[in-house]
Amino acid sequence: MAIDYPNQVEAVLLYDQVSRPLRLDAVLQHLNAGLRPFGIVFKQGMAFGDDGSSVFTCGDIFVLVSHNPRPLALDGFKSALSSSFLQSTFPDAREKVEKHRSNVFITVSLGLPLTPELIAANPVLAAMPRTIQDRQIFLNLVRFLMGMVEAVTVVRGELPSCMHWMQSDKLVAGDLAYQLCSTYDVLSLLYRKDFYRTVDEAGREAFGIETRGARHLLGSELRFEPVPVTPVALLKWTHSFIFMSFEKLIPDGDTFGTESDLRIRVLHGPDKSLPGGGLIRLVLEYSEEYFFDRTKTSSAGMRVAGHEGKRAPAPWTSADESSQQAASNLVRGMRSRFQTPPAEAKKGARQGMLRALFRRLH
Repeated sequence: MAIDYPNQVEAVLLYDQVSRPLRLDAVLQHLNAGLRPFGIVFKQGMAFGDDGSSVFTCGDIFVLVSHNPRPLALDGFKSALSSSFLQSTFPDAREKVEKHRSNVFITVSLGLPLTPELIAANPVLAAMPRTIQDRQIFLNLVRFLMGMVEAVTVVRGELPSCMHWMQSDKLVAGDLAYQLCSTYDVLSLLYRKDFYRTVDEAGREAFGIETRGARHLLGSELRFEPVPVTPVALLKWTHSFIFMSFEKLIPDGDTFGTESDLRIRVLHGPDKSLPGGGLIRLVLEYSEEYFFDRTKTSSAGMRVAGHEGKRAPAPWTSADESSQQAASNLVRGMRSRFQTPPAEAKKGARQGMLRALFRRLH
C-alpha cells in the first residue's frame, strides 16, 4: 500500500520584536542561489501589501511567505508545547511563544495552498487532493521550506526566537532551527519524540518514546517500549533506527544493534496491511552497557511475545554503506540530538493573501 504524504508543509518563525518588512527580492535571490546546483529557479509572484508578503513559484510549486507584525494566539501552539521532550530540551519555549511580537509564516505546497477558509468560500476546492504518494516530491517540498527558513534568516540578519515546524508539530529554538534548515537535516525535523514514563514489575523507573511525524519517514509512527535505561540512550537508539530505516525499513521480527553488546527487536503492527505495519515497536532485548537481558527477566510485561527463548538473528544491515556504518557505530558516536493540521489560530494572518492569490489565479 502506498504511503500518503502531505502536499503542503509549513513553518512559522517567531520574533520577540515587531520587525521591519521583509526584503522579498533578497529572500528570493538567496533561495535561488542555494537551489542553483539543482537547476531550480523560483520566480517572483504577487506581493501583498507593504509588509513583506509574497508568493514565489516554480512550475506547480507555490511558496507563500507572509510577514505578520502581530503575535499569534497561544492556542495554536498548545499541542507543540505539551511535548515532554520539549520540556526537557527547550524549557523556555512557552515563554518564547508567549512573548513573541511578530512572525513570518512560510507555506510550501504542490499546487494552490488550501485552507478551510478558502474551501468554505470556494467549495469546488474540497475535491482537490491534499496528499501525494511520491516521496521525492514530498522531500523536495520539505527542502524548499528549509531553504526558505535559511533565506529569511539570512536576509533579516537575525535568528528567530523559535520556529514551529508544523508537519511534526515541533517547536525548535531559533539557533537550532537555522542550523537544521541550513544543513538540510531532514531527519531531525520531520519527527518529534515524546517520552512516557512507567515502572516495571521490579519497581524500576522505565522510559519509552512515541513519535509524531515519523510516518513520513518510515511509513508508520514509532514506539520504543518502556525499559529501565536512560532517556538519552532511548533517543540515540530511536534516531539510529530511523537513520538506518530511512531508505529501507528493517523487516518485522529482525533485530538491530551491535554484534555482541546491544540487541533491539523490531516489530511491525498491529495492521500488517498498512505501510510499515501501522505501528513500529522497538523492544530492547539485550544491553551490556545497562546490564539488561530480557530473556532473564520475570516480568511478563517486559517480554516480547513469540520471541522468548529463540535464538536472536544477526543484527540487520543494509546494502547501503552509510547504513552499515550507522549500524556498526550505533552506540559509539551517533548523534543523540536530534500530521498535525495547521493550528486554527495561525490561519487568519494569511487569509487575505491567499484569497487574493486565488482570485488572481482564477
